[in-house]
Formats: sequence, C-alpha cells, structure tokens
Amino acid sequence: MGLVGVAMVLLLAGPAAPGGEQFHGVVVDAGTKAPLVDAVVVAVWLRRPIIRMNGPAYFHDVKETLTDVRGAFSLDASPRIDWSPFTSVAPPQVVIRAPGYLEFPLGYERLRRVAPDAWWAADDALRKRARVVVELPRLRTADELRVFAGPAGELLPVPADHMPHYMWLVNRTRIELGLEPL
Repeated sequence: MGLVGVAMVLLLAGPAAPGGEQFHGVVVDAGTKAPLVDAVVVAVWLRRPIIRMNGPAYFHDVKETLTDVRGAFSLDASPRIDWSPFTSVAPPQVVIRAPGYLEFPLGYERLRRVAPDAWWAADDALRKRARVVVELPRLRTADELRVFAGPAGELLPVPADHMPHYMWLVNRTRIELGLEPL
C-alpha cells in the first residue's frame, strides 16, 4: 500500500478521539441535596454504518465509575478508536443509577417527576463535558422500583460483563423486589 493508500485509510477512519476529555460532576438526592455515594455513572458509545438508512447500531465502547463520598465522579469521555472505515461512532449516552433512585436520563423521561429544564441542563452539561450536578429523585413505590428493575434502554447493546458495577446495582434492585437477577 502506497502513501496515498495510507492517507485514504486515515481519512476514512476519521480523527482520533481527543484525549483528556472527562465527564465530571456530582450526583445528589433531589430532595435533600445530599451526595449519593456509590452511584454508577456509565458512558456508552455505539457505532453505526456510515450508510445506514435507519439501520442498527452496534456496541463500540463503555466506561463506568462510582461516585465517591462527596457524590463526585470523573469519567474518561474518550472512546477507543473505531478503525473501521465503514462505521462512525455516535456521541456517548451517559446513564446514572443509584439504588432506590430514578435513573438518569431514562427515568427523567419516563416518570416526568423532574422539571424538563433540570433534565435538559444536566444532559447539555454532560454533552459539553462541563461540570454537572445531577439530581436523582427517590423512587416512591415498589411499582416504580419494578419499572427500573432492568438495564436502561441505552445500555441494552452493552455486554453485561463490560459494566459490572451497573449490573450489580440492577441485580441488587431485582433481588430486593423478589425478581431473578439478570
């Protein structure tokens, strides 16, 4: 392969993900504003064919972390490189889960107990890699807990063994509700 061939491959592969970018912020109880310790923050990237016509998305990369005693988190926002010239990596979806709390962002969308402005502000800050405060409302009933007893829709293409902290929380909730672990 000549110099022109190498240049074409590099152009088609697209730019490498910029290093050093982080998702960072704090997760708190929406009512008390107390920090939520050991909440799981997950970022997932999917890749799609460049010519897709509403075709499927495939798992590309996932990263997860736990909040500390202050409810703070920092997570690398750079996916691994997609070397395929026929796919592109979609912007990441960030999911935040804490036991007994409404999951971000899916819970915000489904139960609508959080002001839309708060949801949009948190989502926008995460997309801009700005520091964010994510307020999670407590789930009030066993029925609400059952609604969120499975993985978030954004995470369904992700192999469970790639996000052990998240799956541990999902299964903890399921066991508390008398459901089988996943």
